[in-house]
Amino acid sequence: MVTNNFSQTLREILEISPSFSKEVSNNPPMEKREILLQELSDKIRNFLSSQNLDTQLLRVKHGGRQSNYSPVAWVRIFDPEHAPTAQSGYYVVLLFAADGSSVYLSLNQGTSEFRSNAMRPIMKDDILLNRAATARAALNNWSSQVIAAGSTLIDLRGESAPVGAESKRRIKNYELANIYTYQYKLTDLPSDSDFTTDIEELLVLLRVLENADLSIPTKFVANRPGQDETSARKRLGARQGRQINERIRRLIELTAEDRAVDHYEENGWKVTRVGAQKLGYDLRCIRESTELHVEVKGTTSKGLEVVLTPNEVNHCRQYLHMALVVVSQIEIREDEQLGSKGAMKIIEPWIIDDSYLTPSQYSYRIPKDTVMKN
Repeated sequence: MVTNNFSQTLREILEISPSFSKEVSNNPPMEKREILLQELSDKIRNFLSSQNLDTQLLRVKHGGRQSNYSPVAWVRIFDPEHAPTAQSGYYVVLLFAADGSSVYLSLNQGTSEFRSNAMRPIMKDDILLNRAATARAALNNWSSQVIAAGSTLIDLRGESAPVGAESKRRIKNYELANIYTYQYKLTDLPSDSDFTTDIEELLVLLRVLENADLSIPTKFVANRPGQDETSARKRLGARQGRQINERIRRLIELTAEDRAVDHYEENGWKVTRVGAQKLGYDLRCIRESTELHVEVKGTTSKGLEVVLTPNEVNHCRQYLHMALVVVSQIEIREDEQLGSKGAMKIIEPWIIDDSYLTPSQYSYRIPKDTVMKN
């Protein structure tokens, strides 16, 4: 078994990071960093190849230097069909904090737009935050370690870097655009096994975002003589993201609903389950002369976003007494039995603030005069 010793290369890059200077000539620390980034890219590329993850479809590229150096070095893993540049699409990227304290393995996205005849950093926080929220909602039907325990926050320590406002904005955009991430601190770098497993996990989720369906063979798994695609796919997702089937989905929903029912009954409410009636809420709670409608959401993730139907949104806007119960980090064991009942958050009263609502789907009516062709 080949040992890549990823942690040593990660450590050396982090240790150089505080010596950042954007000078192009006569800059030994940054020249050394460039060599190390190339070395790390080669190691990742070799790993992908050794695991039969087709490097003709997945590319690896490092950066942190254009006309001069950037305080945040990066190594990006991407499918050029979906993310030809770092400015667009989804990709997996290693981002090194400017002060050398941490490196983040992030499922991220493009953070630039065409403005003033050039690609420039997006200036509105909400655009990137909403895109990240939409991506996490698309992963709602998947279970993985990074979704359950990973972070959605990145701190690249770019505030004090000796660069201009536009460069600092680019650094901030990496932070805002993060979907899920693993943080590796300089004092606690991962083993080769943990690091490569984390990469594989995020690649599964990357493909979910690109295809929204992994029931078909992922392009990342190339045909290998003597090995069918099913076993290759199983290896890729063995400890990583797996689609939640209908039985597990129902178990998650019932676990969350049971917790909500227990909470309101313990607080003196008479509770009726009405979710099957598609009224736009799940529980009708009555106490004395007050009627409260409760929407319940269950998830194996941290519950940072939940998916609402148009019916649920409309009912919340129209009915005065609403509550939202989110039961997050529900644990489903490998035998598909309930492990942990998760943690419960309650928003009461629940009034939808449009700034927290991200439209992700529209219904389009085909014009009546559209010509039909055989």
